[in-house]
Amino acid sequence: MTDDRLLPGEHPHKDQSNWRPEDDELLEQIDPKLHAALKRHEAGERLTQDEWAKAVRWSRKKLQDTRYAAYLPNEFFELCLKANIGRKGGLFTQLARLYRHLQTGDDKYLVEREYCPHCDGLLRTRMRVQREMIDLWNAFVDYEKKSDATEG
Repeated sequence: MTDDRLLPGEHPHKDQSNWRPEDDELLEQIDPKLHAALKRHEAGERLTQDEWAKAVRWSRKKLQDTRYAAYLPNEFFELCLKANIGRKGGLFTQLARLYRHLQTGDDKYLVEREYCPHCDGLLRTRMRVQREMIDLWNAFVDYEKKSDATEG
């Protein structure tokens, strides 16, 4: 009968290294396109929006929507997630539309209107951003104004 208990450092395979690829090598194995794009970026090369979109396998529109959504406060984004708002039409798309509306003041980013081709009368109106998100934004702005007023 052999003794299966070994002292630390006496393992029979102690001469074999516990090799794992470096993070860089691991990323290259998992996603070569993203790895190549990150390497080019680290080297100081400026990548176009198209090149980044290809690297992360997103459409250019989705990448643009995320860039616009990033301009809104993080607290508002977290509120949208907690309230489960924006799930229907894509959260980033709706946040981008809200941001564009706030920047331009144009309602076309919030509401889509369809007009009669003959008389130009309004046929239907469709929300491009959920009403709950607009209400949440208004409440968020009111809360920020009140908290700024109490601090100042």
